Amino acid sequence: MKNLSPVAFNRRSISSVHSVVLALSFLISISLVTLKGTPLAIKGASATQAGSKLVLAFHYMWFSPVDFDKGQMSDRPATPYNSEHADVIDRQVREAKSTGIDAFISAWTGTGTPTDALFQKLLDTAKTHNFQATLYFETNTIMQRGDVAAELQSALNRFGNHPAFLRWNGKPVVFFWSPQSLGSPAAWRAVRQRVDPNNTQIWSVDTTDRVYLDVFDTIHLYSAGKWTKDTNVAQVNAQWRGHIDAYNKANKTNRLWTAGVIPGWDESRVQPPRNQAKVFPRRDGALYEEAWRGATASNPEWITITSFNEWYEGTQIEPSAAYGSRYLDLTRQYVSQWKNGPSPCDGGAKFPQTGQSICKQMEGYWQRYGGIAQFGYPISGWLDEKSVTDGKTYTVQYFERARFELHPENKGTAYEVLIGLLGRQFHAVDPTAAPLNDGRHQYFKETGHNVSLLFYNYWQQHGGLFVNGYPISEEFQEKSSNGKTYTVQYFERARYESHPENKPPYDVLLGFLGRQAWNQRGGR
Repeated sequence: MKNLSPVAFNRRSISSVHSVVLALSFLISISLVTLKGTPLAIKGASATQAGSKLVLAFHYMWFSPVDFDKGQMSDRPATPYNSEHADVIDRQVREAKSTGIDAFISAWTGTGTPTDALFQKLLDTAKTHNFQATLYFETNTIMQRGDVAAELQSALNRFGNHPAFLRWNGKPVVFFWSPQSLGSPAAWRAVRQRVDPNNTQIWSVDTTDRVYLDVFDTIHLYSAGKWTKDTNVAQVNAQWRGHIDAYNKANKTNRLWTAGVIPGWDESRVQPPRNQAKVFPRRDGALYEEAWRGATASNPEWITITSFNEWYEGTQIEPSAAYGSRYLDLTRQYVSQWKNGPSPCDGGAKFPQTGQSICKQMEGYWQRYGGIAQFGYPISGWLDEKSVTDGKTYTVQYFERARFELHPENKGTAYEVLIGLLGRQFHAVDPTAAPLNDGRHQYFKETGHNVSLLFYNYWQQHGGLFVNGYPISEEFQEKSSNGKTYTVQYFERARYESHPENKPPYDVLLGFLGRQAWNQRGGR
């Protein structure tokens, strides 16, 4: 095949197989739209238009639980799912939008196929969340069905005016995979002349052949320029920015540069085995960070993420059994940095134990009042969360034993960072108790509870009221998540545990309320 992209030899060779399998069980058929010779005019959308910087994620709707049980994936979803289910589509849209992703580029295999009907579901769901979606036109698969131009026009006739169909500067956007399956740019020029003769749309193509810029408005690299494990993606992105700029200068055009990012790649288990199967380890998020740095440094108009959920190739950022929602957290940080500039949270220490970096603004507080021994490691990225206390939204980060909150209204004071009221979240305030005047307890009249000298000394030495809050219970026996029973006491912001098996100062530890709270919200 002429002008073959380096990614084309081993990329998604199983997609057509998936389509066939799903089609066997698919009961709905959609009749082809008859073309009348004149391309349909696509009107402007009523929904909010995409901003100047777009982040788009490749998305696939051909999975069922049996796919995740074949042993051909390096990881599995946190909960195996069926792509056809409305709740799954809704969850995926919500998760993507929460990170700042603007739209899905969803694989489309032709009129009347399962992906055709599911794409309609995706658009309808996206509309309810002010999200967008577009087609990834699977050229090699669609060619098996018939005329490429007719298939494309059929899709645009039915989807192009949907308010959730992706637009940029008012123009509908379509992505194309495997252009060489149809042929040279001349073949595509004939398709565009039939479908979009006035260039009222934006077409993006996966290729490394710059000649396709004569027909397409932007080039994207599905592999994000990561051809081998040693590829310097920053150099690849910089070279492509130069190619696009040179083309525009020579031809007086406005072609766009679409940079790509990947979190990792592992197709080593796919059957039948792929020739020179790609394995790019994630390296605790380091590969993803390198990809984002290389992409943003090239000053792209758009950035694509490979992928939201391509499980067979192991490029997914969707919550998984191995990583939880970690890659959604990382995506949220990188997207925000690119769109909004550096965050006050950027630059904190990174902990390989959990793969998370501590928010820089929280790091001083964390160190001052006990660090790892007191609060544990960070287990999430920083994210915006509505407080159940006052209904306001704060930037928060979860640690093993606490939740930290940024309070900008207190900027410049000691109260700019506060610990969340996790003690109150997991234990209602108990009725007041009578003072124990035995010389072994300290009584807090503010909440009416006694604190043993063991816990009181720890309370004083580890931030006192400021860090821990008042006691809201007496001491009692409680079974921990490890199955053991400890003497515990709840404070407004923490749970104290007595560990007589440890030598001081570790005979008192904070309970893992941060973990409990993080798990309670689904790890995202």
